[in-house]
Amino acid sequence: MLRSKLVRILLAVILVVGIASIVASIRSRTEQRAPAPQPSDLLPREISRHSTGFEFSQLKDGRVVFKVFAKTSTMTEDGEHQLEEVRVVGLDEQGASTDRVEARGALYRINEKKIEFHEDVRILLADGTEIFADRASADLGSETVTIRDAFQFTQGDFQGAGQGLYYRLESRLLDARRGLDLSFQVGDTPAEVHAGFARYDLLNGRVALRQGVHMQSGDRLLESEAVAIGLSAERHVETLSAVGSARLRLTQQQTLVGQRISIRFPEVGSKEGHLVSTAGTEDAAQDRARFIEDGPSGRRTIEGERIFVPFHLAGDGAQDRIEWESLTTSGDVRVLAGSAAFDEATSERGRAEFDAQGGELTRVLLTGRVRLEGGLRELGSAPAERQTLTSQRLDVRMAGEGRLESMVAGGPVEWISTGGPVERRLRVRDRLNAQYSDGLLHRVV
Repeated sequence: MLRSKLVRILLAVILVVGIASIVASIRSRTEQRAPAPQPSDLLPREISRHSTGFEFSQLKDGRVVFKVFAKTSTMTEDGEHQLEEVRVVGLDEQGASTDRVEARGALYRINEKKIEFHEDVRILLADGTEIFADRASADLGSETVTIRDAFQFTQGDFQGAGQGLYYRLESRLLDARRGLDLSFQVGDTPAEVHAGFARYDLLNGRVALRQGVHMQSGDRLLESEAVAIGLSAERHVETLSAVGSARLRLTQQQTLVGQRISIRFPEVGSKEGHLVSTAGTEDAAQDRARFIEDGPSGRRTIEGERIFVPFHLAGDGAQDRIEWESLTTSGDVRVLAGSAAFDEATSERGRAEFDAQGGELTRVLLTGRVRLEGGLRELGSAPAERQTLTSQRLDVRMAGEGRLESMVAGGPVEWISTGGPVERRLRVRDRLNAQYSDGLLHRVV
């Protein structure tokens, strides 16, 4: 009796437990389960993803033109990427790297194809030029890089600083739009340059300077409206052309002037170069090519449509100096010799010679329709007398301080001396030799 009662109680307990389990199972299925937290919920609300080893390829016409690398990337909800230790590499059509931009940090707007770099920005161009700035921006769509404020750069013999850089990667043109200060080597001699605007053409190896160009190297000073610098494959200065009221001070006493002044610098291993000054329009007297020398006896000037000065570099290597011994000129040549020599001479062609170090003017040779005013004044002659000589050739030698030493004219020669109502003429078929003493005529042979 007792045994059957226990069995019944046990069956009742099992039945109650079973019913409770079924009810609990049904309730758990009908209740909504709370979602598990996602990784993005652990970041601030404005950040959607954080990753390391970021890499992105920018395409143009189906070709990869840029690759963007970063140590870390944090992407916000609006699609902007905050990059750290970023590097942007430009690629050519063969997939080889060309230009590169590096920075400690950057903001990358992928949809706009724009990157804002900040902190320790370094731009490395294909030719080895390095540019440094605090901030820069790149437009990968237009393939340009911009620095709005100050930057510094180095390239071979060149180094300097500027304001407002704009670089076009496809055409390889770099502009400094708000001023540039530049220093470089010409042989072993340093040169300093300032310009309001500069353009560097990487493909053709040329630098164009504009807006008040000022260039100084030792005593030499070049000023003009614009200067073009030609570079060798090794990025050494080969040529320089100054255009627009160009003025080159060679020494404290000697200056070369022209509408254009061109300089060919010595090649590597050579010391020989040349200067060429050319005139502007024929009607503009101020644009004539001129060599000017200021000495104790006054100013001496040689003018023409073109002046050619061969030179060589001399020195100990630490500070090379330009030396020349002569210059040639052509095209309506005009020589103004100052008060201690003759007054003025004109011809079709001319040559001037200097002492061994490119110092004082010592000799002038003129050919082709020569005409000379003054310079044949005799000892004791009246200042009012006007002296004129015409010939086909004229060789004038000067002693110290520009005093006339001798003057040899080649025929036919005519010498006219006019004083008041009296006129004296001397005609020589072949040759006239005038000797001077203390700058005044002593005898005529």
